[in-house]
Amino acid sequence: MSSLDSPIDKARLGVITPLYASPYQNLTAWIQLAGTARRYPRIHTIGIVDVRRGPGLGPDEMYKQNIAMLKENGVTVLGYVDTSTDITTDDMKADMKNWVNWYPELDGFYFVGVPRNDDDTRYHIDLSDYAKHYLERKFVVAEFSKVDRPKLPQQFIISSHIDVFVSYRDRVIPAPLYTLKSGIDPERYQAHRFGVMLTKLPVNAHSQNMIVNFIRQCITNNVARYFYFHTDDGAREMHPDPFQRISEYLEVTVGELNRIAGEEDVLPVPPGDANPSEYYSKDAEQFLIPTEQSNIENSSNGVIGYDDFGIAKLYPNALGDNYQDWYFKQDKDVTKDTRLYNSESAGLKRMQDGSKDNWYINGTNVRLQAASKSEKQKWLNTETTVFFKYLRDLEGSKNKKVQTPYALTLTARNYINNKCYEASVIKEDGRTTLRKQVGSSLYTPTRATQPAITAHQVDTKWVGFKFIVYNIVEEGGKTLVHLETHVLQNCTGPEGQLVIPANQQWKMTSRFIDRGFWGLEDAKVEKKLKNSGKSTDVLGAPSDTVELVCNGVAMVITNWSVREIRVDSTD
Repeated sequence: MSSLDSPIDKARLGVITPLYASPYQNLTAWIQLAGTARRYPRIHTIGIVDVRRGPGLGPDEMYKQNIAMLKENGVTVLGYVDTSTDITTDDMKADMKNWVNWYPELDGFYFVGVPRNDDDTRYHIDLSDYAKHYLERKFVVAEFSKVDRPKLPQQFIISSHIDVFVSYRDRVIPAPLYTLKSGIDPERYQAHRFGVMLTKLPVNAHSQNMIVNFIRQCITNNVARYFYFHTDDGAREMHPDPFQRISEYLEVTVGELNRIAGEEDVLPVPPGDANPSEYYSKDAEQFLIPTEQSNIENSSNGVIGYDDFGIAKLYPNALGDNYQDWYFKQDKDVTKDTRLYNSESAGLKRMQDGSKDNWYINGTNVRLQAASKSEKQKWLNTETTVFFKYLRDLEGSKNKKVQTPYALTLTARNYINNKCYEASVIKEDGRTTLRKQVGSSLYTPTRATQPAITAHQVDTKWVGFKFIVYNIVEEGGKTLVHLETHVLQNCTGPEGQLVIPANQQWKMTSRFIDRGFWGLEDAKVEKKLKNSGKSTDVLGAPSDTVELVCNGVAMVITNWSVREIRVDSTD
């Protein structure tokens, strides 16, 4: 195949996703896209990488390693190139050359700001020729602007070496799509060379149905075969920069394309869980762990045994004298357990529904603590498991509800100086998130929060929740702390009872690595730390307790346990 030949498969459907969040800020988005590409290999997944309005000021090892990770999982990676008319062609070519020199695994380029008139599109023919001939890149995708002028010059489409043209659209309105074809010889119109960008989509079931219908109409009428979704209506109220995350509609889009393509065999990889690789980021807050440094198979869905409650263990027990555990004495009077602290303030009561192992919690500030075996043997690398059913918020003082976004929180590495790691389930939609307490009422920004598309009902439903924490020791002796969460859904019976399936499919929902500067990216946190004389160092030392926290809620818990686990990198 010559460099001018388009590598686009005419029969293939594709999705285009901007990865404008740096892997330093949100590696979860990169992992999610990699996992999607692995799950749907028949769909052409394209990721757009932007360091700083282009390739940045020089090569970045973090970007290199994670671009390699994307490619390893089947993503076509394109470099962002600003081609608006206020930038010279020489500057554009310099950016393209830097992309290739600094990130040689890049597949091609994504041109932004392509205008729609003959005079301004001529240099894009030159740029696409430069990309294919001189730089020998396979893919060039162009996003053309000026939505009030939907037509593209026919000669530009025919003469350029651009593989896919992406048309910007404000809303899901299928009718204007047909203007893409106007002015172009029908025999020369190639649907596989056109994509549609859709924005301002509110996050709800109606929008998902619109997307499904829209995709089918585009493909059925031979209008476009590539789809680009990004920000959602109102997203900027919660996210100042919606491009710092993956669209909530990525899975919906790719899943529908996969159904249309007739692919029934989807690889059994959990959403957002990329292939364990040899690539990981030395200077990032979160990264993929090489297989030899983590029990990654066990931490995804692999079950290596069962605990005393019959709940799946994702990590093995620590060896010999290093092992300790604690089990919620739910079949007895838990308030008399000498290793369970603060039970009185939790309002713990056995449920009177015939399920002797379920305990009701009713308190405005519940912090149940499970103590380690002894002062000499504290908790270090732990797998904490609990099943809970969130019932309702409690009325606080002055007849106001106690405000908290979380149904339940598990903590680890609890230190007397108000420091710990926290993993929480959001009561509104069941997503999970991670954060670190670095001082009294002082927390880092949350990390590894699931995308909204993974939301599921929590209230009055049983949810299994795991929080796993362990140390990783790098060469040179530096300690990092690995955090991950897992959720088991669909365990509520027809009468509201807990029903644990025989085949427990625990799904990893969050994963993060604390390298010691978590929180310093937030100016407010950094300022408070400086003023208080506190630091945001990793919490690598053992602690006396782990906690179950629920503030201002009524709930039921059962099967709560803590185990000291074995991780290869720390044995």
